[in-house]
Amino acid sequence: NKKIVALSTITQNVDTLHSKAGSRHVLHLHGRGDVVKCMTCAHTLDRKLYHENLRDWNRDWIIEESKDNVEKEDQRLRPDGDAEWNGSYEELVLPPCDRCGSHGDMESCNNLHAENGLENIKNANQQPFYKTDVVFFGDSVPRHRVHLSNAAVDAA
Repeated sequence: NKKIVALSTITQNVDTLHSKAGSRHVLHLHGRGDVVKCMTCAHTLDRKLYHENLRDWNRDWIIEESKDNVEKEDQRLRPDGDAEWNGSYEELVLPPCDRCGSHGDMESCNNLHAENGLENIKNANQQPFYKTDVVFFGDSVPRHRVHLSNAAVDAA
């Protein structure tokens, strides 16, 4: 009788290259750059899909803001995907979360926040927004990922 051992890879990388290279059981300790998370209810969404939604919700804004800004050297897309933008964001529309909508259910959202180590929502009219699901400098690694990584190390 052979015992099957599933080795886990714990990585701080957010680029998912371990998974793309064929590694299985990968724990992305610092999150994944290809996923965005609603900061109200913790619902996750594919980042490319979110960008498509953002573009669809803001077609007129993109056309208007791009007229004078497209060719400026300091506003071109950089290799890391960032860009400096000196245009106006006042008319930009953030797509609502598919799960909690424009205002969300505060009790459900606060329960999800507690599970994910996030602060409670204090304002029922707080506009939901998505953020790349990675641990940024100064952020904490979500508790559930720490527990999973400790369990993987203990099981090794």
